[in-house]
Amino acid sequence: MANIPEVLLGDNPHGIMFFGPGGEDEDGGQLTFGVSAGSMVHYNKNGSKAEVVRTSSHEHCGDDLVKGRKTPEDEVIAKSIIAHNGDIVLHAKEGNIKLLAKNIWIETNGDGNNGVFYVNANGQIQISSSDQLVLSGSKVCMRGQAGIDMVTDHFVNVLGQLKQGSPLSSLIGTFVPAPFADLLKGIQASCK
Repeated sequence: MANIPEVLLGDNPHGIMFFGPGGEDEDGGQLTFGVSAGSMVHYNKNGSKAEVVRTSSHEHCGDDLVKGRKTPEDEVIAKSIIAHNGDIVLHAKEGNIKLLAKNIWIETNGDGNNGVFYVNANGQIQISSSDQLVLSGSKVCMRGQAGIDMVTDHFVNVLGQLKQGSPLSSLIGTFVPAPFADLLKGIQASCK
């Protein structure tokens, strides 16, 4: 036998809205509203919210805020999503995710300087700039399984000590003393 909603606010061919649980199973529902197209919003007594939008969903905000920033730290927030615990997932299984903005900052700040920014693709990764591209770190590693190509119409400037490795690294222990061979293998293994 179906539970009768505690408070029925509306029920007509266009949709329904009610307080309390609904349906045969007690799900802890507190507020539910749905429309005939199949979209719905459901609030649960455990604090969760479920929203289903059958086609596209658009949100427009921030028109009346002060435009722009004077400094990168001078935020004018039109929309924020804060998850004190748990993850935030953007998942577009059959689509693309685009971030379009004047500037984009991505920061990680894990405990003990262990914040990781990880990018992985089963296809090509492209980074392009009409100005300068800077890669900076306490250690920068470039590793290409098939090779590394550096192409420019101008000079390649290198500042620092150059060390040349051998493509015969698997045979290196045959030609050099063991401690030095272990050092070279360690350098090779550190860039994976």
